[in-house]
Parts: sequence; C-alpha cells; structure tokens
Amino acid sequence: MSRHLTPSLQIRLLYPLLWLWAGSAALAAIAAFWLAGRSTEVAFDRILADDARALASHVQWDEARPVFAMDAGTAASLVYDSLAPSHFTVRTRSGQVLVGDARLQPPDEVTQHPPSEPVFDNRSQAKAELRVVVLYLKGRPGQEPVWVLVAEDLIKRQHMRDELARAIFLPATLVGFVIVPLLVFGVRYGLKMASRTSENVAARSLNDLSPLPLDDVPQELRPLVTRINDLLARLKATLAHERQFIAEAAHQLRTPVSGIRLLTRDLMRTGQGHPDAPPDPEVLAELDAAANRATHLVQQLLSLARADAGAGGQRQNVDVDALTVAVLSKWQRVARDAGKTLAGPSAAQAPQNAFVTADPMVLQDALDNLIDNALLYGGPQCQVAVRCLGQDVCVEVLDNGPVLPDAVLKQMREPFWRAGDAQRPGSGLGLSIAEKAAVAFGGHLDIDSGPAAGGTRIRLCLPQSQTANV
Repeated sequence: MSRHLTPSLQIRLLYPLLWLWAGSAALAAIAAFWLAGRSTEVAFDRILADDARALASHVQWDEARPVFAMDAGTAASLVYDSLAPSHFTVRTRSGQVLVGDARLQPPDEVTQHPPSEPVFDNRSQAKAELRVVVLYLKGRPGQEPVWVLVAEDLIKRQHMRDELARAIFLPATLVGFVIVPLLVFGVRYGLKMASRTSENVAARSLNDLSPLPLDDVPQELRPLVTRINDLLARLKATLAHERQFIAEAAHQLRTPVSGIRLLTRDLMRTGQGHPDAPPDPEVLAELDAAANRATHLVQQLLSLARADAGAGGQRQNVDVDALTVAVLSKWQRVARDAGKTLAGPSAAQAPQNAFVTADPMVLQDALDNLIDNALLYGGPQCQVAVRCLGQDVCVEVLDNGPVLPDAVLKQMREPFWRAGDAQRPGSGLGLSIAEKAAVAFGGHLDIDSGPAAGGTRIRLCLPQSQTANV
C-alpha cells in the first residue's frame, strides 16, 4: 500500500497561482476574442449595408417603371472586395433584374422588411455561405418597388476570425512561457526565508537551545518562530530542572550507598581478622538501615516518575473513598509503632459519589506519601477524610503538629527539600509526588497550616468522574 505524500509548500502555493493565472488568461482571451469578433461582425455588416445604400442611391423611377442609372461595371466596382467576391442585384418586385446577379432572390414576405432599412440574413448559394443585406425601396404611390441585395462570402469573416484568434491567443500562450517561470521564481524567492529558518533549526546542536533570530523572518512566519522560541525556552528550563533533579537524586543516593560500602568493608575487615567471629549486630543493623534508605529513595524516585508521567494509559474509574480506606489499613501498624493515632473516614461520612478518573497505583503512591509525611513530621494525631467539594473529590490529611510558616509551606513542594532541623529520615519527595499526581490527573494540591486548620492540612483534589460506578 503506497503511502500518501503531502505536497510541499511550494507546490501548494504554485498550484492555486497557476490555476488562477491560467483561468484568468483563458477567460480574458475568450472575452477579448468574442468582443473583437462581435465588433468585426458589426463593422462588416455596416460596410455591407453601405454598399447596398450606394447601389440604392442610383435607383430612379421613369414614371412608374424603375431604372438603374449606372452601368453594370461601375456598379460592380462599388461593391468590389479583394478578400472575397461580392454579389449584388437590383431587381423589381415583379422579378425584372435591373443589374447584377439574377441568382440572388429577394425575400418572400415583403411586409417583413421595412422600406430603406437594411435587413441581414445568411444564405447558401452555389456551395458557398453568403451574408446578405436586403434593402426594400418604395417609390411614390403607383411606382413599382425595388429590391437591392448585396452579398459577400462568409469565408472573409472566417479569415478575420482566424487572424483575431492568432492575434489574441498566440501572445497569451507566449506570455505563459514568461509568467510560469516568474511565478516559480517568485514562490521560491518568497519561501527562501522560510528555508533559511529551517536551515537554522537543522544546524542547531542538541545542546543549543538559544532562541532563533527574528531579523530575517517574514511577518507570516514570525508567530511560528516565536512559538518555537517559547518551546525552546520551556525545553531549556525543563532540561535544567531535569539536570538539577538528577544531580540531587545522585546526591541523595550517594549517602546511603556510601554508608553501605563503608559498612560492607568494615564487615570484610572484621571477617578477615577474625574469621570465626560472628558479624557485629550493630554493623548489620546500620547496614540494613542504609539499605532501607536506599530502597526507599529508589521507590520514591519511581513513584515521582510515575506521577510525572501521569500513567495515561492506565487511567480508570477509581473509588477514592474505598482506596483511602485500603491505604489507611496498612498504615495503622506504622502509626501505632510511632505512638500516634491515625483516624480515617467513617462510613457515615463517606460521600455518595467519590469517583475520579486516575491511575490507582499513582494515586495510591500519592496517598502513601501524604500519610507518611504526616506520621513522620506531624503531631501525635492524624485525621484522614474524603470530601466532595464542588466538582472535586478531595482527600484531606490533617495532623495537629506545629504551625508552619509560609516560606516553609512554599518550599515543601520542591523535590528533595527537607527542613534544616529535620530529625527524622526522609527523601524530601513525598509532597512532590503527591502534587505531580494531582496535576497529572487534572487536579491540585493545597497546603494550609494554622490554628484555623487545626494544625497542618494537606488536601489533594481531583475532578469528579462523570460516570461513577454503581
């Protein structure tokens, strides 16, 4: 199956221009030919009528009988034409030929021809097509009327039409050989700036994200180049953020990995010095703690990556209330071991329609991190609730810990940020994971801390699903 190729911009511009020119030239040539032919026909008819009037001026009446006061040779010279032979006759109504060709017959109906007014018609005679003008002359009462007929072969007019066609269509065709190259050159010249812009983009290295120059860019392409520059600026900021993220992630991983390496070497030295001695329980505990920190950080990085991607292909209708209850059940033991209480939503407070469209794994990661943060850094009491606020379904995690200043609330959203006086282990990625998950599914993350909130309250809100499960 052949693949359809999109025509180039040059072809897209040339085709309408060429069709427009060809159509306009054809219409103009046809109109000019028709108008010129019409004017020529009128001119020939006028000359033919003048010949008939010239002959009619020599018709006289001798009492009741009409006579032609000119010999046949002189009459023939009046209607002579070098391009085509002319025929003429002057005859009475009774049929007497006063002068000229007897084969030219007058019309049958006299009343249809007003006196002294030329009337034209076409006839066939002796295998020739003739254009005939007829004059009907009436004398005084009692005098016999006279017909004056002058005819010319239509071949002359055909020759004139051929000359007009050559004079009009041949130059128009020749002009096409000039216009078409000019159109091609004009389109190519007009697209030269666009090609130059494309070459500038193609010549860029992967590390060159500086904006494209706008000096030589046509006005029509400036919005496109401006959008490209905006995209480059966003890409530059994203890459800078990613580099910073990788550097911070490497720094965070270096600490537990270095600890694991030191502890492993310590165990190796002890084993070499005392092969029969059992491993030091304290060293093993520290090694296990370092491995747990590294594992936790890797898990957090994976959760952050899933939240950042949004897991678009795994979205489904999720019951937030049921998911929150399931998440809380596995955190109850952690809360008891930490000497804290973790209360969840009661069945009576469960909202009627707490469904959202999201990836349940990413949403569970977000809830895990919110509860983990509250248990690690919050007060002794933690309350989790699910509410429907407007068109959003919100999960609230509230702890009765100390009030946090606004600067800390703002910094809490940044990846790897931890308070300088933090006494508990952590990666500083919990809120970043929750916020990225909320944004990925069209929601938002709000943080409020103060007496009115009863401590620190973090609210993750997602748009309510329009098709809830029943």
